[in-house]
Amino acid sequence: MRAEPGKLLIGGRWIDAKSGKTFAVYNPTDGTEIAQVAEAGREDVDLAVAAAGKAFDAGSWSRMPASERARLLWKLADAIEAQSTTFGLVETLDNGKPLRSR
Repeated sequence: MRAEPGKLLIGGRWIDAKSGKTFAVYNPTDGTEIAQVAEAGREDVDLAVAAAGKAFDAGSWSRMPASERARLLWKLADAIEAQSTTFGLVETLDNGKPLRSR
């Protein structure tokens, strides 16, 4: 599933905020706009909470053995680690801190 700019991921789908509002995220080092993101409001939060509850009650995750959940979480961790350079660059843009700074 590929991210859609300016949308919220709720219930496995990318949707616009109920208000239709977005806001800009800026690079603090030079003020350039990095992205437009959806501005979630109360209705959006209510939808997300309901979707999470439905997924928990009707989905397989809550009934899955802990060992299988652990396997899937390790798989997710490996996928994140494989993209760590990209995540690092995005976070560097977002917070303005040099990449080599620790």
